[in-house]
Amino acid sequence: MTATVKGFVEVVLFSFHGILVILMSALQGLILDVIVYLLRKHTISYILEGGIAAISNVAYIQFFLNLPFPVEAYALMYLLASLSGLVFGGFGGLILYKMVENRMEHSSIYPTQTRST
Repeated sequence: MTATVKGFVEVVLFSFHGILVILMSALQGLILDVIVYLLRKHTISYILEGGIAAISNVAYIQFFLNLPFPVEAYALMYLLASLSGLVFGGFGGLILYKMVENRMEHSSIYPTQTRST
């Protein structure tokens, strides 16, 4: 659902993909939800999610938009998308998730356990 909202925001902000970005974002979110469900939120699932989500964008361009790029161009696009997705989306997202989780555990605003006086 969040990915679909992201797609709507991109349309409003005049994405060069046009209105098809809604479908692309929804597909990307669905893929991520399936990975989380199958891998049960292990550390590796966060990293794989980023890589596979980035690859899904290239697959969308290749199979739905049918752009006439040569095979070598698609191979390079898949390689670069997977690397950037793994590093920036997956690993970066994992670091951000752990940082927020750590802050919430140590926050006085959102205590995780009851305090005794």
